[in-house]
Amino acid sequence: MIGMNINKHLQHFQLNDSSFALFVPLQSEIQQAYLQQKAVDENVDFPYWAKVWPSAIGLSIFLQQHPHLLQDKRVLELAAGLGLPSLIAAQYATKVCCSDYVQAPLDFAQASADHHQFTNIDYQIINWFVVPPTITTDVLLLSDINYEPAAFAVLFNMIQTFLAKQTTIILSTPQRLLAKPFIAQLLPFCTIQTDIEVLENGVPVWVQVLILQQQ
Repeated sequence: MIGMNINKHLQHFQLNDSSFALFVPLQSEIQQAYLQQKAVDENVDFPYWAKVWPSAIGLSIFLQQHPHLLQDKRVLELAAGLGLPSLIAAQYATKVCCSDYVQAPLDFAQASADHHQFTNIDYQIINWFVVPPTITTDVLLLSDINYEPAAFAVLFNMIQTFLAKQTTIILSTPQRLLAKPFIAQLLPFCTIQTDIEVLENGVPVWVQVLILQQQ
């Protein structure tokens, strides 16, 4: 599996007025491992989890600005990747579940949690296409998961399922044109909507953050 033997590198991310350390894979090693595996299996998925995307940074900034949304709550992040929002949430929440559909990113997230000596995080393999119906949480974090139009219907149904359980959903997304119809579906549930500027390689990227609740 891509990422299982990749070296971990501690990188600092600027969030509001402070920086936060996170273990990330060396991109050169990720690229090499992907090309090697693709030569064997042309259907192998690219490891999008191996990068901290602007939406994860934007969501983390938002969570730092609104800690009351997480205070004393149970928090679940789906498709967490390297887990930056989960780790920020762990500073305020009672319990955090950091999840993804493969193990490799969870190993990186756990290394970061150990570095910060967080003890209120657990890690679980969950595919948001088939979230177990028994899973409940007070707050659900979703970062940049609405990038594939073919998956929008399944994603919307998953969101509705959590809303029906009185879960507060905090979703961050880059402002992609192809995702506008999907975001429009969510607006009837939206109680707060804001835009956060994130710098990616020195270039401003605007990230939209929505808080969704059952009306």
